[in-house]
Amino acid sequence: MNIKKIAVIGVGTIGCGWATFFAMKGLNVSLFDTQQSTLESAISRIKDNLTFLAESNYLTQDESCSAFLRIQICRSLSEALSDADFVQESIIENYEAKKALYAEMDRLALPNVILSSSSSGLLMSEIQTAAFIHPER
Repeated sequence: MNIKKIAVIGVGTIGCGWATFFAMKGLNVSLFDTQQSTLESAISRIKDNLTFLAESNYLTQDESCSAFLRIQICRSLSEALSDADFVQESIIENYEAKKALYAEMDRLALPNVILSSSSSGLLMSEIQTAAFIHPER
């Protein structure tokens, strides 16, 4: 599979880190969060991350700017998933919230889209039970 577009769902600290990483690796990134204030601060945080990487000589200034231009804010989950090849979920560590999101992503995303999670304390086998249409993701 040729992954070109990433959807990062949940753009707090962890989601911003993933978005920065994917963008600096040359991938287009769509950001979505249910909290408008979190979504707005994500752009500033990602810009700060990329500036730090450029100042630390991990990226050139041009690479940092190019990475930032590959990031877009989406106002809905369906918009973020519309042409994504890979989804990185980083929402609150709560089974109910994650299951609701995975059920919605399973319904909205194209069948070949990979759904991944940043969860560190919850069982993915439990979360994935919400994906009825394409549980193989």
